[in-house]
Amino acid sequence: IVEEYARLTIVRRDGTIADSLRGPFRSTVRWSADGSGVLLFRALAVKEDDLDFIAVDRNGRIGTIDVFLPATQTLLRGEFDVARRTGQLALASGSATWDLWSFGLEPDAGPARRRTSGTTWYGTPSISADGERLYYIRGDAIGDNLYVLTEPDTEEALTAATDPGSAAARISPDGQRLVFGHAPPSGHRLGILDVATRQATYADGVGLATKVPPSFTPDGVLFLTTDYDGVWLLDTGGARHRTLEAPDSIRIHGLVANPAGDSVAIIVDTPDRVRLAVSPLDRWEPRWLHDFVAGEARGYVSWNRAGLLHFWVWRIGEAAPALWQIAAAGGPARRRIVLHTACNTGYVDIAVDVDRGVCWGQDIRSDIWLVDLARANR
Repeated sequence: IVEEYARLTIVRRDGTIADSLRGPFRSTVRWSADGSGVLLFRALAVKEDDLDFIAVDRNGRIGTIDVFLPATQTLLRGEFDVARRTGQLALASGSATWDLWSFGLEPDAGPARRRTSGTTWYGTPSISADGERLYYIRGDAIGDNLYVLTEPDTEEALTAATDPGSAAARISPDGQRLVFGHAPPSGHRLGILDVATRQATYADGVGLATKVPPSFTPDGVLFLTTDYDGVWLLDTGGARHRTLEAPDSIRIHGLVANPAGDSVAIIVDTPDRVRLAVSPLDRWEPRWLHDFVAGEARGYVSWNRAGLLHFWVWRIGEAAPALWQIAAAGGPARRRIVLHTACNTGYVDIAVDVDRGVCWGQDIRSDIWLVDLARANR
């Protein structure tokens, strides 16, 4: 079992934990054909991963670690399976490019513009309030680091981490702080970067859902927990407070605070549908604004100073996702623009003060490969 990208846990049949090991590991794990250990990909600081064989004894204790397939292109996924009789391994491998695109929301804004392109990983972009700067995570041979892109496409590194694991960045409305999730081998933590000084402070052990961007309020930072049922506030003094707790039947998978910091917009899974709501921060009192259509993809939500919420939706049968808006005070949702076809996955962010946005897209082209592990390990 792999917990939140980083830890391998061996569980006995009675549900008790026999042993565990921190990675970072990808999410797919399989027992070897002879049952003497497990196989899984360990994430490197680039798109290549090592396939590790981790010995496990009959008592569930973790033993030696051997690299079976070094530096394998897994496209940041590590998807594979093992044949129980032959021990052959099938894995997905190929090439990928990641791009950031900026776009306007008005009809005369012109086409979306590709701002980056490359085989390094670009992810979770956030746009400044005035629409002039893009902040994002970029993963390469150095590590996963925070970058800023300014007009005309000048890129600058803001951090110099040497390990993978950074994710889900968001710039504050005033442009002075950048919050991000970080899951290095030492454990999950939430980072806040002072943009002017380039100094980062970290809160360890926050139980952060690293794929959901945290959100700023005047009193601190809101973040979603790994069990997706609670919103917490990390205040300016470093203390953590649970501000919103959803009922057991509901899971939250998107959030953003309003610029004033007294309410939060959330995308939630209820027992019968997926819904968009606004709630006060200090109590669970959702005001339901929009119900998503069954089967449609939907993305993160942004909240601007004009009181509009933006979210993207990709409906079955449509050629590209669309950006929708709805007033936080209530009313019908309306389609604003059709997004560029490159914005087919990931995260879309809209500026707080202007009608500008940024999206993340990827082009993955993979094949299925069969590997004889016995020969590969000779």
